[in-house]
Amino acid sequence: MAPANTHPAWAELQNHRDTVGKTFVLKEAFASDSDRFSKFSRTFNNGAGAEILFDFSKNFLTDETLDLLVKLAEQAGLEKKREAMFTGEKINFTEQRAVYHAALRNVGDWDMKVDGVDVMNAP
Repeated sequence: MAPANTHPAWAELQNHRDTVGKTFVLKEAFASDSDRFSKFSRTFNNGAGAEILFDFSKNFLTDETLDLLVKLAEQAGLEKKREAMFTGEKINFTEQRAVYHAALRNVGDWDMKVDGVDVMNAP
C-alpha cells in the first residue's frame, strides 16, 4: 500500500493549499455561498436514534478541495480497501489479521465474518 503522499493528487492538494489556502477567508466563504453549511456537512443516524453531525463547513474547504480529496481517495484505492475491511480480509499486515472495527458499531445486525466465523455471535 503506497503512502498517500506518493499519489499525484497529493501534490495537487499541496498546490491548492499553497495557492487558494493563502487567500481563503472563512467569513467570505460563508458570505459568498449561502449553501456552504449544507454542502459541507452531513448528519448521520447512529442506529440507536442519536444523530451525529459532521460539519466541515467551518474549515478551509472549497468545491475544488473536495474534488481533490475524492481524487486522492480514488488514486489510493480507498473504496477497495474499505470493501476489504468490511468483508473481513486480513488488512492489518502488522498483526496478520482482519481489523473489523465496523463490528464494534454493527447496529444493523449485518452478517460479519472472518475466516467463515460470524464475529458478531462468536463465543
